[in-house]
Amino acid sequence: MWFVLLAYCNSTPFWVCLKAINPSANNSAKYVLRTPIILPDHDEEEFVTRQTKELLEILKAGETGADLLQKEILGYIYQYVKRKESNKTLGPTVLRAVAQL
Repeated sequence: MWFVLLAYCNSTPFWVCLKAINPSANNSAKYVLRTPIILPDHDEEEFVTRQTKELLEILKAGETGADLLQKEILGYIYQYVKRKESNKTLGPTVLRAVAQL
């Protein structure tokens, strides 16, 4: 789950939700902790975990391809958040924030 959280906290849906809670530029830990986490289903979690681990290995090794993989991961997160939004499985506050995507 740590790799999913790492990827999610670097995604647009997370930052949109964070800005909905606190629109100022100063986002202390208390606002980050208030930000809802939109968790993926089991298969999505496995995919994001595997891809995030691969991305970290690429970055550690200094290899090329990290940008493309990062875009793929963040795009995947965006898609699963939008699916959850369309299925109405998110709370009303999160739905309003994610609707801005």
